Amino acid sequence: MRVEGVGKVSLINIVDVMSRLKTESYPSLETTNPALPDYQLTLRRAFLTYGLPETLTLDHGTVFYDNTTPSPFPTRLHMWLLALGVQVRFTRKRCPTDHAIIERTHQTMTAQALFGQSYTSHANLWTGLDERREVLNQYLPSRALSHKAPLAAYPQAIHSGRMYRPEWEKDLLCLENVWQYLQQGRWFRSIRTNGFFDLGGYRYSLGKHLARRSVAIGFDPDTIALICQREGSEETIQLPAQGLTKAELMGELARLQALPMYQLALPFSLAAWRELEYAHNLTGTTL
Repeated sequence: MRVEGVGKVSLINIVDVMSRLKTESYPSLETTNPALPDYQLTLRRAFLTYGLPETLTLDHGTVFYDNTTPSPFPTRLHMWLLALGVQVRFTRKRCPTDHAIIERTHQTMTAQALFGQSYTSHANLWTGLDERREVLNQYLPSRALSHKAPLAAYPQAIHSGRMYRPEWEKDLLCLENVWQYLQQGRWFRSIRTNGFFDLGGYRYSLGKHLARRSVAIGFDPDTIALICQREGSEETIQLPAQGLTKAELMGELARLQALPMYQLALPFSLAAWRELEYAHNLTGTTL
C-alpha cells in the first residue's frame, strides 16, 4: 500500500507460530514482489535478535520456490537456510490457511503501523514498525494466548538459543547440509536448441547435439557436480554445480564482509541504505 512520506510499501513479516511473537517486519519499497536481498536482510535481522529457528515455513513465492517448472530446483534462499541449519517447509499450494497466523499478522501490522500513517523516511518507517512490534509482543493481550502478550505467555521465546551474528555467518554455513539435501533430488529439463539448460538460476551447456532432448539431473555430493543422463541412454555427463559456494549463498553480505573498510557514497540509494544497515549491525555503530 502507499504510505505518506515513503511511497509504496510491501511488508515482510516473520512470526513464531507457537508464541505469536512477531520477530521482524521489514518495509520493502516500490515493489509488490520483494527480492532475495530484502528477504535475507529481514531474516538476518530476526536471527540477530531472536536467534536461528529450527524450522521456517514458506509459501510458494518466487523467491522461496521455483514456480517456472514442474520439476523445481531449490532456490538460493532455500539452500542458504539449509546451510544455516534451518529446516524449510512449504505450505500447500493455494492454501493460505496454512499461513493463517502470518496472514493475520500482515493485517495487524498494516492496520496499526501503515494505514493512515505518515513517515519522514524509510528508516523512520522501520523504526515505527519496531516500536509497534514491541507493543504487540510485550504488552498487548492476545485472545489466542489466554489474554496474555506473547512474551508474557512464552518468555522463553525471547531467544531460540541458537546464536547468530552477521560476522559469524560464513563460519555458521554448512554446505554439507545443502549437498545432502540435493543428493535426494532429481530434476528434469529439456535442452534448448543452443545446447543449454537452466537450473537454479544458472545456465549449463550439454552441447547442440543434445538439442531438444530431455535430461534427468541428479547431484553427486562427492564431486559437487550435476549428473546428467539424457533420455534413452545409460550414459551420464558430469557438470560442475554452480552457485554452491558460501559467497554465492550469502549474497550481498559476502561482498560487504570482503571489504576491510566500507564507506558509503552520498546520497544513499535504497540499495546503499540496506548496506548501511548491514554495516551498522556488523560494527554496532552508526555511520
